[in-house]
Amino acid sequence: MTHAGLTRPERPDTIPVRPAGGTVAKRILVVDDDDHVRKLEQAILERPGYEVSSAGSGREALDRLAAGESFDLIILDVMMPEMDGFEVCRQIKGDPRTRELPVIFLTAKGGGDALVQGLEAGGVMYINKPFTATKLLTIVETMLEAASAG
Repeated sequence: MTHAGLTRPERPDTIPVRPAGGTVAKRILVVDDDDHVRKLEQAILERPGYEVSSAGSGREALDRLAAGESFDLIILDVMMPEMDGFEVCRQIKGDPRTRELPVIFLTAKGGGDALVQGLEAGGVMYINKPFTATKLLTIVETMLEAASAG
């Protein structure tokens, strides 16, 4: 089944599930103007134990960061009204309090130019829609491990 460029895994039970240990859950902020996409990403990311918050716009995400909310990773759509994801990322990277926060772009806006723009804005990864739950979780896990090690 697909919606808004997303594909659901053939077998949802193939999504890796982290055992409930004594570790603190990593906090992820999902930013997308499409409510369905935000809910789907949140459901995928919560299953293995991530603590997921969502924002419906770049401005909302920036306001939450300015208010002191802390996250370990941001997943950011590119094509949003008012302020696109590239500008949101530039503002995150321009703030000393959030500049080290890894940003993954997850978007239907493909092509080499968009990838270059995303990386130049400060993103660490660029995922094109459609995507699978396994792909999203693998990339999130890798980026969180890299951020913890660095």
